[in-house]
Amino acid sequence: MLGTLIKHEFKNTWVIMSLICAITIAIGLVGGLFFKFLVASESLEDGVGQFLLVFGILGFAMVLSALHMASVIYLVVHYYKSLYTSQGYLSFTLPASITEVVSSRMITGCVWSALVSLSMGLCIFSAVTIPGGLPYVKEFLDDLMSVSGDYNVSVLALQCAFAWILRSFATLMTYFFCISIGQLWSKHKILGAVLCYFATSFVLMIISFSLNYGNLFFSPESLGGYDGFSYLTEMLVKTVVYSVTLIAVFYGASIFTSNKQLNLD
Repeated sequence: MLGTLIKHEFKNTWVIMSLICAITIAIGLVGGLFFKFLVASESLEDGVGQFLLVFGILGFAMVLSALHMASVIYLVVHYYKSLYTSQGYLSFTLPASITEVVSSRMITGCVWSALVSLSMGLCIFSAVTIPGGLPYVKEFLDDLMSVSGDYNVSVLALQCAFAWILRSFATLMTYFFCISIGQLWSKHKILGAVLCYFATSFVLMIISFSLNYGNLFFSPESLGGYDGFSYLTEMLVKTVVYSVTLIAVFYGASIFTSNKQLNLD
């Protein structure tokens, strides 16, 4: 039954989320062509060209941030409406457990989150690597390859992408968890979810900062033998373990809370 519920969720969300992914990829192509036009016109030699380049990069970053935020908001609102409003009532008339219904929403949201992350990666890759586009990109990549030494840059890039996707899962699960906790309030459930989010974010910020940068303050001598790539690799491992832990904890807590609350309702 879980598979059927997931298919149903994809049917309900594919239009908006596919549109966001398509726009994200298109922005990368448009941005790459814009940067290529600036370089080809040799306008970077004057002040106007430099302004257009900075404006283009800032605009590119803002649009990507807006698209990412739009995808998160849509998935979170859909999760809330499809579980805790009259819109989701029919889901609980099916021969499926509450755990299966809630899990289908979470799995679908995480899959879309991964697709959005991949679309953003493809967007950035298209914008910066299009031939004749952003200046100094080729020089930067050559320098990166020259200093990488024995490290495989391609593997490192895949590790970064994997950690990025897991981090997006953890972020989305944080929202789902806070929404579930908010339902425990007899009144002002949305306010409860918002307050839970702020409290959870504050605690997670302290934990994340301690894990990633604690050595810099408490035992800086332990970093003496590190080079840049070794430190980055360790950070990625910490990010993966931290994200997987958050996903597991928030998934379990959300399932437990949803079963308790929806059974009471």
